[in-house]
Amino acid sequence: MGINLNTIQTVVNIKYLPTLVNNIFVEPYFLLAKIKQNYKTYNERKILVPLEYAKATNIGFVARGGVIAVTNEEILTDAQYTPSMFYGTLTLLKQDELEATSDMAVVNFLQTKMKNLQRSMESYMANYIWTRGTAEPTAPNWETIDHLVNNSGTITCGGITSTVPSWWKSNILTQTDFTDSLATETDLLNPNKDCYIKKLLQRVVALCVNVGGQDPDCIILPQYIWDMLENVLDAQKLGSVMTVKVGDFGFTAINYRGIPIVADYGMVYNQTGDTDGRIYALNTKYIYMYLNSNAAFKMEDFVRDTTSFDRSAPVGAYGNLATSCRRAQASIQGLYSPKAYVGL
Repeated sequence: MGINLNTIQTVVNIKYLPTLVNNIFVEPYFLLAKIKQNYKTYNERKILVPLEYAKATNIGFVARGGVIAVTNEEILTDAQYTPSMFYGTLTLLKQDELEATSDMAVVNFLQTKMKNLQRSMESYMANYIWTRGTAEPTAPNWETIDHLVNNSGTITCGGITSTVPSWWKSNILTQTDFTDSLATETDLLNPNKDCYIKKLLQRVVALCVNVGGQDPDCIILPQYIWDMLENVLDAQKLGSVMTVKVGDFGFTAINYRGIPIVADYGMVYNQTGDTDGRIYALNTKYIYMYLNSNAAFKMEDFVRDTTSFDRSAPVGAYGNLATSCRRAQASIQGLYSPKAYVGL
């Protein structure tokens, strides 16, 4: 006797759906895991993100019986992001239905299918967020790091158009900001050069400016630059370079001033060449994943394909990535990072 569709739906609903939103984007993709850790929910047509773009000025000292400032200050606005559906489809072949003839076979079969779908969606998004191009992503695509973290004075982000104000720009450095060559490995390893790898770390951390004054909470870079940095720090005997865990994620990282430095393969995948390596200093307190509470990696019912014997059920996440403080993010771009160094 073949597998019963109602049994499949029941097992999926009870065993997998309650945990999918919690399990997806946990590993092995550090940045996605960090952003997803404190995902936010919404239920409107637009995602509205409050922006704190100025400091209050009604602050100071007052003499006895003196007058204090009580003027209304405009320090908040909001960014608007358009949600769209990120999806994956679980397909059951008719032959698989006929061959799964026990409850255990159903569980094992679905476990493999669901895990594969989860990993495939993770891999797709981990590569997608590093898509090159500072232009606003074309609907229905989600936001990318390249768009959220850039210093363009004209490109719309979060609905903020016209001339982009300085507080809505990230700090980005390229080769024009250096005398020596970011694209040359010998310069990156030479302490006498202004693009020495340790100097770049100091520079990119200093570039992260926001009203709270916090340092970035992570630095993301390609594997080649990560290994180069590890060799430099280890050669200088700067104590325990490696940390066992980053937060609750279990990623191995280089610890720099208490900031974890993590390599990202998706970043390398999207490089346009061997001199398109980048270092990102990010404060993920201001980068969010918004998910509609009714479509937070929710699976719909299985339906029969009208042109075959197979059945399928989509898993959907209706939302987007967003930022509330681009000024808290920084990047140095154009570093030597050979794509062939990692297996893609």
